[in-house]
Amino acid sequence: APIEIIDQLVNDIFAERITVKHNLLIVIANPAAINASCREIDENMNRLFNADFAADTSTSDERQRSCRLMEYSRTFFDLKAKHKFHYDLHTAIRDSYYKKFAVSPNASDLPITQQQFVLLSQWGIEAILTTAKKNSTYSNFTASYCGAISFTVELGKVKPFGENDFSDFSSVISGLHAAVSGNENSTAAINVARQFSVTGEVLKQTDDFSLCFADDIANFTEFEIGTVLATDKNYQYCVTESGERILFPNENVAIGQRALVIIKPED
Repeated sequence: APIEIIDQLVNDIFAERITVKHNLLIVIANPAAINASCREIDENMNRLFNADFAADTSTSDERQRSCRLMEYSRTFFDLKAKHKFHYDLHTAIRDSYYKKFAVSPNASDLPITQQQFVLLSQWGIEAILTTAKKNSTYSNFTASYCGAISFTVELGKVKPFGENDFSDFSSVISGLHAAVSGNENSTAAINVARQFSVTGEVLKQTDDFSLCFADDIANFTEFEIGTVLATDKNYQYCVTESGERILFPNENVAIGQRALVIIKPED
């Protein structure tokens, strides 16, 4: 869905149905994977935005492309601007209790971040998570190295091209159009996004790693204290605090990568 939304946005700009009022960079992250109708060809690209990475001919196309995108992003965000924003649009592998949600690496107490929370609520974003944990996602890179207020925006469960109902994304589409054309609405949203914070991450350490709940358990599901959520060769993760919920569970990631995020609602 995000790819189709951005494709239509670009067509509307070229057809002059939208007037661009800001410096704008549009990125289609992984064309090879898009053409193959899969998430990745060789590597999970959204774990490759590490400023220390260097690409050469021996590395994967995805690693080479992430290095180019980091270079392009630095150049773009070096342009003078009062504020700098990055929306990295995704869909999730599994269902979510909150269908549309966002994750931000920026401090939640900044006034400009709070303004963005209101804006995303107008887009129909139901939950917003903030995290201080550094990782190698695209939004974390632009926040940490480009001075942007950045969000990974999840727009529901992934569906094949042509099977997405665009009426489900009408608020997101109109919000993107308004942001591009400088017509953002400053009024508060009717429904304000629920705020969560990331309290921990579970990494896959060996091939023995497994998640201890069903594949159809939705993101944001809450578990009782004492529940074992994941096990590995010499390790298990057990719920220790009331209110802990799961996000982005995926036991099929590469060794060393994040397989589960633990979150809690903010007071």
